Amino acid sequence: MVSMRYPMEVNLIGDSKATLHRLLPLLHRKPDRSWRETIEKSVKEWWGVLRTRAMNDATPLNPQRVFWELSPRLPEKCIIACDTGSGTNWYARDVKIR
Repeated sequence: MVSMRYPMEVNLIGDSKATLHRLLPLLHRKPDRSWRETIEKSVKEWWGVLRTRAMNDATPLNPQRVFWELSPRLPEKCIIACDTGSGTNWYARDVKIR
């Protein structure tokens, strides 16, 4: 059922690690790095915005702060699950997935 909801030019079905490994030789480095640099700058700025929001005082507490503080305390290769609602938004925005 690949491409059922969104049309794609090439459908790849398989183990992601093996598939990506086979695709790596087909990649060619582009000399113009401006697009990547723009994205990296925007991501850095966004994390700054999220940190500022997380540090806002709130009573009894700022839930974004909980998620912000959780990120560096999560062990490597942990699995996180979340339910629905506002917590899902904070999880999706404020937890840095490694």
